[in-house]
Amino acid sequence: MAGSQLKKLKAELKSKGLVGQTNTKSRNKRNKAPSESRKSDKEEILQGIRSKFNVFDARINRVKRDVTIIENGKFVKMGESEKSNPTKSNSFMNKNLKIAYDLHKSQKGKNSRLVDRRFGENSGLSQEERMLQRFVKERESSSKRNKFSIESDEDSDDDDEAEFMLSHDGKTLAHDEEFGMDMEEEPTQALAPGHRKTKAEVMKEIIAKSKFHKAERQKVFRQTQNEIDTLDDQFQDIFQEAGKATKNGPQFSDKKQEDILYDERVRGLVFDKRAVPADRTKTQEELETQHNERLRKIEDERAKRMEGERDAEGDDLDQFWGSESDEESSEKAEELDRDDEDEDVSFPLTLEEFSDAIEVEEDPIEYVNKIIKTYKPHLKEGNKDRMNKFVAILFKYVTKKPDDELIKILKKLSESYNEELVGFLRAEMQEIQVRIGAQALEKSDLVYFALCGLIFSSSDKYHLIIIPNLILMNEILSTFIPQDMSRIEFKHVGQCLFIIDTVLQYQRLSKRFEPEVNNSLIKILKACASINGTSTESVLSLDELFVEEPKVSYVNKTYELIDRMSGLYKEYSSLKNFIEQLMPLLSRFQAKKVGNTHKLQAVIDKLNKLSHNIKLTPLVLQAHRKIAIKTLQPKFEENFNPGKSYDLDLNKQEVNKMRAQLKKEKKETLKDIRKQNAFETNERLSEKIKMYDEYHSKMSKIVNSISTIEGKEKNDYEKEKKRRK
Repeated sequence: MAGSQLKKLKAELKSKGLVGQTNTKSRNKRNKAPSESRKSDKEEILQGIRSKFNVFDARINRVKRDVTIIENGKFVKMGESEKSNPTKSNSFMNKNLKIAYDLHKSQKGKNSRLVDRRFGENSGLSQEERMLQRFVKERESSSKRNKFSIESDEDSDDDDEAEFMLSHDGKTLAHDEEFGMDMEEEPTQALAPGHRKTKAEVMKEIIAKSKFHKAERQKVFRQTQNEIDTLDDQFQDIFQEAGKATKNGPQFSDKKQEDILYDERVRGLVFDKRAVPADRTKTQEELETQHNERLRKIEDERAKRMEGERDAEGDDLDQFWGSESDEESSEKAEELDRDDEDEDVSFPLTLEEFSDAIEVEEDPIEYVNKIIKTYKPHLKEGNKDRMNKFVAILFKYVTKKPDDELIKILKKLSESYNEELVGFLRAEMQEIQVRIGAQALEKSDLVYFALCGLIFSSSDKYHLIIIPNLILMNEILSTFIPQDMSRIEFKHVGQCLFIIDTVLQYQRLSKRFEPEVNNSLIKILKACASINGTSTESVLSLDELFVEEPKVSYVNKTYELIDRMSGLYKEYSSLKNFIEQLMPLLSRFQAKKVGNTHKLQAVIDKLNKLSHNIKLTPLVLQAHRKIAIKTLQPKFEENFNPGKSYDLDLNKQEVNKMRAQLKKEKKETLKDIRKQNAFETNERLSEKIKMYDEYHSKMSKIVNSISTIEGKEKNDYEKEKKRRK
């Protein structure tokens, strides 16, 4: 059949008699249109046409050979196209989803757990107790009256209760034999033989019994309380008599006084701490090994901190620089504890109070030791906070009045009490920075920098005190000596020499390069060019650093610092450039014979040797060996199939196969989940729409009924009104 798909569809519909002229009488009665006699077959014909023209439902089974098989009583070739029925499959899926949705809805809020609700189960009662309680519950439930009421109807009789009453000659045996009561009530009249008690009589007896037992319990309780009160009143007298007997000793004892004392000592030994074996005394070799191991551990920690590893522990190298060992320090502490009783020492809260107390004591070392012994943290709560404040005060005092013994004590105290000290030093930095901007340093500022290098580990890469101090000292070296030599002040030269010495002390272990040090030494040599004379002195006091007078000792100190600096940075190749700038200046001083000529000659020889050994290598890019591009011959497959794996690794083939299968199943599962969610959403929406429709229908019916009633009443009212007129 030629033509488009639409024309084919129209021709098919017309041939089946579904479109076109259908009211004409067909000559052939056998081929009647569905509209005439086969109206029930119309849907079947349409379904056949749909399945015929829907090419997406067609599936072709391709085989290599034509094979004819019998299917449904007909010969069918394998490889022919087969038609699927999506409507049937969709209806089957929707039916299953509907069943699952209804089941889930019916089981919502329920569980399949069996709960045993029988009375007495899972309560730890025995079989007889459970049976008894069940019997009582059954009797209570079978009773017609309220089980919480103590009154009963006098007219009603309970035959079941009468069956469980014991009597003799018409009298109950429960009162006299079981309870033996002696009630202060009116005697009950004797019952006639065969007479049964009513419920009212039984309840009265029960209430009477309850009141009697309650009264007995209260009576016993009052007697007990009276006896307790009597004993409490007599306890003090008994206690005093017992104390006298104990004080006077045993009244009836044939033991001697020595035996009594022996027994008392034996009883006292029970509370003494048992002796434990002491540690073995270590030999001298073991002590040295332990000491060396501790020094090695401390040095490892310092090296880690110097490289920037922040998790390294420790912050002090007193033991490394040859201070006293743990054994020596503990022995000294014991000696201090064995001293005479401590005198009462007032704790200074400010620097002024500390200074005044030292003037009174006249011996600062003794006064500080008294404070340390008096305010030990283990003696009283709050002493640790006091000692933290005292260390900050002592640091401030030492910067004003340096003393070697006080500095040693300050170093030892800063190991344990440094919380307040760190905060104080950070605040002191800000004040020093202000004075650096005004170029008006004080003696205490120079002492401050030196003390920080003694107290803290100056080789750390990250430190709250050392790193800011280095920045401040480099600022001093950069600003105090100007490029114009006519504006230089010699007191600044002496202060810069002290700062250079301190910086080199800071970098003695880490050996970090400080370019300000090299530049400042060159400036100082140029500033000292006008100084003449020879001298071997290079030691400068703090007072000399603040005097505006050129001195030969400045030149000698410069020689010493150049020697230290060259030895510290000899591994740096940049030192060669510094030596080239320094040698002409040193040659002039050598020609003029200024300062310590022997020291100058030694420095010049050392610099010449270092300059000869240092080799400058220019910066170049890192050289790499040329690597050839890998060339591989491609592999071709005959009859390549994209869906087939050509990997030679069997394990990899299995992995890829499982991965593809997992991906496919995941995709199908997600598709099913989406379908299920969409179906449940539609079902819930349909239920809500149905519920709303029912509600509105119900409300409309109610409104209509109300309107009808109102209309009828209104009509009746109008009729009655017209009738009365």
